Amino acid sequence: MRITSGMLSSYTNRINALAYSRKSIKTQNANRSRTSSATRVAGNRQPVNNSTAVDKYIKLGKDAESLRSSTNTLGYAGKNNIFENARNTGSKDAILSQAKQMVSGYNSTMSGIKDDNSSLNRVYRQLMENAAVENSESLASVGITVNKDKTLSIDEDRFKSASVDDIEAALGNGSRFTSRVGSMAENVSKNAISTATNLNSAYSMYGSYGSY
Repeated sequence: MRITSGMLSSYTNRINALAYSRKSIKTQNANRSRTSSATRVAGNRQPVNNSTAVDKYIKLGKDAESLRSSTNTLGYAGKNNIFENARNTGSKDAILSQAKQMVSGYNSTMSGIKDDNSSLNRVYRQLMENAAVENSESLASVGITVNKDKTLSIDEDRFKSASVDDIEAALGNGSRFTSRVGSMAENVSKNAISTATNLNSAYSMYGSYGSY
């Protein structure tokens, strides 16, 4: 399933709302810690310190959304798509910009997944790595290299020297890499948003009992 711009906006708005909520909670708890000498542990309740974890998942959600946005743009085959515009204008700048965002988003998302040891994210990591390795020749043909550590890098000069047709074949609507990675990015983002929301709810209730 290809995500629409409205769906992307919805996911982005949820992430932004979480980030704003996190800022508000931190401010409230900082003020509370300065004005209250109340004990940090009530009864037998254990301290809860999900602050760093929530921020980590918010970042992962944002990185995955950036990746999904770029694959969505590159994979769009409708009227005035990015490749059609490049042919009409003679400029590949917009395609290069999206390709660079895709590479950056892929690397950041993979880094965030590696930092989280959940079984689900381990599956996403393996699937994304497989997509890169299995399509490495197609990517290399337009200057995108799959490195030994499974990160991506882009040679801008080589990318610019490739024809629009070749770039579209590697990254456009028919690209298995773009389609598979975009789908995984959607799943990673949704999972990160859900996890961050749950942790944020717990932190808003018990964060003042944890230690920073």
